[in-house]
Amino acid sequence: MDREWRFPLTATAWLITAVLVNVVIATAAGIRDESSDQPATPATEPRPSPLAGLNSLASDLALLQEAVADLTEQATALTALARDVAIAGTDFSGPWELSLPAGFHYTAEMSPKGEGQLELNVRGVMRGTYARDGRLLRMALPADPRLTEFVWEATSADRFVLIESPPVAKIGSDYRGATLTRVDTPPTP
Repeated sequence: MDREWRFPLTATAWLITAVLVNVVIATAAGIRDESSDQPATPATEPRPSPLAGLNSLASDLALLQEAVADLTEQATALTALARDVAIAGTDFSGPWELSLPAGFHYTAEMSPKGEGQLELNVRGVMRGTYARDGRLLRMALPADPRLTEFVWEATSADRFVLIESPPVAKIGSDYRGATLTRVDTPPTP
């Protein structure tokens, strides 16, 4: 799953605040608990200050927001770890499609080339041998010796995004954002 899950903090915070405000108001008004036979709190006892109740709610809400932020951070880290594990064992060899930011599309082929390296055979300046570095492919041996700055990041086992590229002065265009997408090959009978 490539999408990150986000918890609707604002809606949850308002719901919790509304429930807690109602509880404080009910307690302050002296409404008795219907599950017991005890009479309501006599009016002669001091009532809690509504402002103190709201301050307590604000403090509780801040703690809840911190807890939700921590859980969201943990879920994001686990999602990234799961993606890294899935990508680590993937064989990237086979046909791919290169899509450039300008809208051009080219066929590409990846094939293994030694320990931890892949050869990207594609028309243009991105052709060469790349070294696997986690979910990154870093240019190791370019077809054109001047162009060593290409770095691809795997967003899934079937897709790469170009995150680093040589300066425009060297190659004439900014190719960052280009994608490599695995081409489904029909099963052999």
